[in-house]
Order: sequence, then structure tokens, then C-alpha cells
Amino acid sequence: MGTLREELHWYSRTIQLLEGRSPDLRDVQLEKLRRAQRECEQRLVEAMGSLRSEDQEFADIQGAGSIDLEQIRSVLAPGAMLLQYYRVGDTFYACLLSRGCAT
Repeated sequence: MGTLREELHWYSRTIQLLEGRSPDLRDVQLEKLRRAQRECEQRLVEAMGSLRSEDQEFADIQGAGSIDLEQIRSVLAPGAMLLQYYRVGDTFYACLLSRGCAT
């Protein structure tokens, strides 16, 4: 699924660049790219739908709401710290949360 997202991003970026260069928005190359982008979007939607129906935990996470920061802090023990980390591309991000602050 990550590959589909990367492919979709590539189409979006390429179309943006070509639209900025081409005075004719009905350019044949642009039309082909837009069609391929729509097909890629459809494959991604289908993959997500398949994943949701096959993986209830994933579906639960995707449909979950957010929790207020103060609610989370209120249940942390004094001196405790919550660590969350994730990766976007080649970059790792970390978030530290305690009763007193978030970094």
C-alpha cells in the first residue's frame, strides 16, 4: 500500500509541475497522467477497503476519535512519561508526554 501512496504522490507532483509549464491544460500527456492518477487512486481505495474488511484492528484504529491531551496527562502517574515515535520516510519523530509538559 505504501507503494501505491508513493505512486499517487508522484502522479500528483508530476501533474502539478506540468500544469505549471503547459499553457494547454488539455495536453495529451497531462490527460494520460490524470487518467493514470485516477486509476492509482482507485487501486488505493480498493486496497484500503480490502484491508479494512480483513483487519478489524486496523479498521478500529482508522475509525477512532482523538483524546484530549489533558485527559491523557491526567492518567499518567507522577514522574511517568509516555513516548510515542513514528517514521515518515527516512525521518523518525518522537513525542514525549508527562503530566507537566509535552516535547
